[in-house]
Amino acid sequence: MARQCPLCEKSGVHVWRRVKTISQYNPTAQRKQKPNLQWLTLPSEVTKQAGLPTKSRIRACAKCIKSFGKK
Repeated sequence: MARQCPLCEKSGVHVWRRVKTISQYNPTAQRKQKPNLQWLTLPSEVTKQAGLPTKSRIRACAKCIKSFGKK
């Protein structure tokens, strides 16, 4: 399973770690920043509309889970 949100297609990005020296920033290392994916159990109404089996679970990002709860 890829580290990607199936709802908003959010995936990892490469970021530089910057260290402050005396008068400037020095880019030192590159790392991958991953999305905050968490398990979400979809309600039966949503799974029926999408044609998925009941009690389907997906790994969605925290931002999508938060907005999903408001609807």
